Amino acid sequence: MDIRFQDASVTSKERFYFDKQRNNHSLRSDPKDLEGNIWYAGTHNRHEAEKALRIYNKNGAFLVRDSSKGNPDKPYVLQVYNNYKVYSIQIRYFESSRQYSLGSGLRGYDVFDSVPHIIDVHKSIPLRLIDGRDQSGRQMENCVLTVPLMLQ
Repeated sequence: MDIRFQDASVTSKERFYFDKQRNNHSLRSDPKDLEGNIWYAGTHNRHEAEKALRIYNKNGAFLVRDSSKGNPDKPYVLQVYNNYKVYSIQIRYFESSRQYSLGSGLRGYDVFDSVPHIIDVHKSIPLRLIDGRDQSGRQMENCVLTVPLMLQ
């Protein structure tokens, strides 16, 4: 199968496409309806998503996939490539307010009305990326979402 990016063509056993118009998505009235967004990878697992991001190898490359844990309070995961690492960030859902938030909430959090809103905000405002292996939380990086990847 082919891997197609905006600027390169590579072959692989997996198939995913990089959309040339990376900002071509819109907010949905139903926050759980992600199907029309190019960055939504659905049920692809963590390893497939990480492999795709590592192959593309561009800071700010990202996608959102369903959480493999099946927890309704943490339905999605935002995966971001930055400085040779892939970060997996939980997207939490608050049933009472019907809003979303990123991360564990241990260091505070912002709430958003939809997952596309999270993506739009972090195209201009950097995400704070924390290495899960760093227990101190001191090794933080900042990254804006720039390159949506689409897995098929």
